[in-house]
Amino acid sequence: MAVRGWFYDPGRSRRVEATLDTDFAGVARIATSERVIAVDLRTARVNGRLAGVARQVAFPLVGTFETQDDDALEALLAQQAGRRRSRLYAFERLNARNMILALAIVVLGGGAIYWGLPVMAGATTAIVPRHIDRQVGDAAFEAFDEQFGLASALPEARRGEVEALFARLIAHSNAPGTPYRLEFRGGGRLGPNALAFPGGLIVVTDELMGLAPSDDGLAGVLAHEIAHVEMRHGMHQLMRGVSLAAIVTIVTGDVTGILNQVVAAGGALVLMSYSREHEREADARAVRLMRQAGFQPAQLAAMLERLESCALCETLPWISSHPVTRERIEAIGRKP
Repeated sequence: MAVRGWFYDPGRSRRVEATLDTDFAGVARIATSERVIAVDLRTARVNGRLAGVARQVAFPLVGTFETQDDDALEALLAQQAGRRRSRLYAFERLNARNMILALAIVVLGGGAIYWGLPVMAGATTAIVPRHIDRQVGDAAFEAFDEQFGLASALPEARRGEVEALFARLIAHSNAPGTPYRLEFRGGGRLGPNALAFPGGLIVVTDELMGLAPSDDGLAGVLAHEIAHVEMRHGMHQLMRGVSLAAIVTIVTGDVTGILNQVVAAGGALVLMSYSREHEREADARAVRLMRQAGFQPAQLAAMLERLESCALCETLPWISSHPVTRERIEAIGRKP
């Protein structure tokens, strides 16, 4: 559709014959015998329709198109407005599709992380040689000690008693080649805490031992941490926490990258919360281990009761990384 008329350059009275039309893409243009000018009808100022008065379509900085063909001009303007509405509708539909697609990606991605990542982490942990656990654990402990480590004030005699409890438990460990080691530290910011590092190193704070209702209760906490080591829960958490690239470096045997990440994390590995499933597994294994070593499993439940009922229970680090629930306490009491 082309509208015939005249074109005036800006600030000039001279006019030349011209046509105003649009192409298939909806781009408007003014064509004279000398040139073709692309214009945007959305920026045009169009005077009203009045009998005997020429219609003018003024384009800022471009010029003015004038015509006596009111009907053709109205049809062209209507056609262009319809195209704009169609494009706007298509754009809105596209935005709606994009929003739905983005939401689907978020939901699927979240599901993959929530359900798929634990599966991938477990599968990866299973093929990582156990000797790597010790390297990762040593690096994590070094970083942990730099950030949190405080000298223990526990008397030597009491240390010996706790080490004897620990030795009774590890004698029944189902990972006999694991080089278990017990370290004592002051709690400081960690407060009452016990931490299991991959590879067999376990740290217990003076404050946690002070809360234990009995040696059997303390043995229950140590058995729980030994269970985390046996089942490689720390490595599993690490696999979930580090990047896929780091997982690949471990699988291929080049642990330099992952050790650097662990050191940079500053002991964050051991402060990550275990999953509910890991806690249930560690509790069940701790009960069996205590029975094998001659301790009373009910004292582990008593220890958890004491931690849960403590006035500071919500802020105790051992609670935040090993969440205590009534279900766990009751389950320990039901273990055969």
